[in-house]
Amino acid sequence: MDQNQQAPIIPAPITANTNSATPSLPKIGELFSSAWKFYKINWKLLVGIALVPAIVNFVAGVFASTGVGVIIAIPLYVFGIALSVVMPIVLIRTIDASYKGVAPTQNLTEKYKSAFGLFWSYLLIVIITALSVMGGTVLFIIPGIIVALYVRMAIYTFILENKRGFEAVQTSYVLVKGRLWQYFVRLFAVGLIMAIVSIVIGMVIGSIISGKSASQNIVNLIAMSTFVPFFFVYEYNLFVAMKNTQSATEVSAPGKFKKWLIAFMTVGVVGMVATAIIVPIVIFTLAKTGLQNAQDMSKIQDAIRAQIEQAQKAQ
Repeated sequence: MDQNQQAPIIPAPITANTNSATPSLPKIGELFSSAWKFYKINWKLLVGIALVPAIVNFVAGVFASTGVGVIIAIPLYVFGIALSVVMPIVLIRTIDASYKGVAPTQNLTEKYKSAFGLFWSYLLIVIITALSVMGGTVLFIIPGIIVALYVRMAIYTFILENKRGFEAVQTSYVLVKGRLWQYFVRLFAVGLIMAIVSIVIGMVIGSIISGKSASQNIVNLIAMSTFVPFFFVYEYNLFVAMKNTQSATEVSAPGKFKKWLIAFMTVGVVGMVATAIIVPIVIFTLAKTGLQNAQDMSKIQDAIRAQIEQAQKAQ
């Protein structure tokens, strides 16, 4: 897991149209083109970063599929999940340094070790955002989507601006506030394109390789190692553009949003607890009902059999 290769540097990321009185975000095509130019030059470095957790999870899946390798697969899965959690930190740091012309001083192992130093702080932000989105989703889905958009940039404010906890999430809200639709359209567009390409690749690989599980594992490996880095390059450009077009009156994050976050998080926790209670009850009830139905059916069959035997004796 050693990589000392320096990534070629391209010009600064696309910013925004600042000629008008109200600066607008770059168009989807401009964001995509800028991200693609960067990705073509730096793809080896970025793919190498994304391959680390992808390979670990792939190997874990191979062991799990053998049955006897489950004991090995479980710790590999845990390690792979931990690597997947910190991978965005490594990617965003690398993208930011490359755009700024900072030559890499760490190999791949050192990059991940450094990222693990932020594991718990980053995990706190993940928990805040996940519970908030979950709480919004419980309230008829659409609020969950809106909350997810408002808190998405927290990963960038955390890594690039050293914001922590609720401050990172509030800063994300400030960036998106007032241009939620523009932001959604730009994220949705790149997500749709990547989903279509992934489906096409999956169909091609599925037609070549027999076995749904094997082909799916390969598709996941390709998607994780190639599409995910490109998405982060695209999103980094979007983040920079949003920072450059941020109104001076929007610098301070309102405390009201934090209160909404706490409310959504509370709903999310209640939803999790309710699910943990209700699901076992439903399963138990269905199992009990199925058993009772089976017993009733058995009694009916016994009664019918007894009537048939009586009829035969009467003859």
